[in-house]
Amino acid sequence: MKPTPSDRRALAAFMAPAIIVMVIFFILPIIYVLVVSCLKWNGISAPQAVGVENFVKLLKNSTFQRSLKNNVIWALVAGFIQVPLAMVMAIILSRKPRGWKFSSCRQSVDSLRGKNGNFRKSSHFLHRLYRERGLPSPLALSPCESDLFCMGLSTV
Repeated sequence: MKPTPSDRRALAAFMAPAIIVMVIFFILPIIYVLVVSCLKWNGISAPQAVGVENFVKLLKNSTFQRSLKNNVIWALVAGFIQVPLAMVMAIILSRKPRGWKFSSCRQSVDSLRGKNGNFRKSSHFLHRLYRERGLPSPLALSPCESDLFCMGLSTV
């Protein structure tokens, strides 16, 4: 089915705000950075065009080389270790093994609790809401004293 002119106008009307925002906040800043990176300019004096000289200096800088190497390592770790592990965990939990509800509940509770077991400020409202109604707060019911114990218990 071929789109009618009114369909095209509606599509343009819906896409226009997103395109305008993308151009203003994404495309134009990238162009500005590329232009300014080819200048010798301290922000006060008149800029001088130096071409790719700034990039050559950057690539020769040992700190930049080390930073680039570290970023590449982190990208590889995330791409080849973290993502597959997350996928394996998702597959395991999608099959609902024994203890999956406890594991899911524990992760929800831990996201609301601090590292030392205290409530985070964002969870005080929920805790107070339960307490005012005479109910035990689910945030205080975590049986786990240590993450290692919980991880082992949740796989049982």
